[in-house]
Amino acid sequence: MLPSMAEARMQMDGDGDKLTPIDSKGERTPLDTTADIRDSLGVLVGGGYSSLTDDDSKANVKKLQGLLGEQQAQKLISHALLFNQRDDMKGKSPQERLAMFYSMGHPDKKVGGILQKVKAFGSGPQAGLNDSVDSAAQDINNSRPRSLASGGMLGGMSGLPLR
Repeated sequence: MLPSMAEARMQMDGDGDKLTPIDSKGERTPLDTTADIRDSLGVLVGGGYSSLTDDDSKANVKKLQGLLGEQQAQKLISHALLFNQRDDMKGKSPQERLAMFYSMGHPDKKVGGILQKVKAFGSGPQAGLNDSVDSAAQDINNSRPRSLASGGMLGGMSGLPLR
């Protein structure tokens, strides 16, 4: 059973850069796990990864392995990588790739069930990519808050981005 809002509290993750909801016993909830799976798949599929050559893709693979176990994670990861290699995925937006990925499902019942659960979570996979606190997901979606150091807005200037 999920804790009430009054029981819920927040805890910093290992990097110290995001707050993670935990239940009243100090443990992560099943919803946290589903959100993490959604975020990792959003990065892999939305980012168009067809191989695991950079740090973001490798980090998301490790995350999925920790959440799902080696076997289920490998099936999901292989499915995502093969999906992104399809010719009809070239030139698609992250949102289009995610919608198509989740609509096709998976022949393995367990993996298909995971995909259905993630698809139904919150407002769906696209909302997960749009609202994710994962920095790689924000990069894919160009939604990372911009600062002065990254070419953001200058206070007293004309208000136009510096890019």
